[in-house]
Amino acid sequence: MFGDDSRPDPFHLATRDLLEGPEPPSAGERGIPFGLDTEARLAALTRIGAFDIVDSTVSAWSLVLDADQTAALYATFSTVSLRPDRDSVLAELRRIARDEFGGRVVRNMTTSLYIARKG
Repeated sequence: MFGDDSRPDPFHLATRDLLEGPEPPSAGERGIPFGLDTEARLAALTRIGAFDIVDSTVSAWSLVLDADQTAALYATFSTVSLRPDRDSVLAELRRIARDEFGGRVVRNMTTSLYIARKG
């Protein structure tokens, strides 16, 4: 997940206008990304009634990418891959990573792990 508002993300700020468009499917509801909406995810697992124990944990970490890795990562995002101007957007992302960030982009990542098990 991107968008860890608790840590600065200069690359996100530098590319926000370039990537402007529809919300990704993971945007979720209530202003909380789907994967980070712990309350809703745990409630859904509990509601099923198939599990005795449901729990979650969240881990924040940094991903360091060079310019080519940055473009390759963004090429996997549906909000980029479905654009008719995909190639020029990826080229511009690569250029920004190389020229404005010295070929080293740090992205703030968050991993959510949901655990459900029968007792």
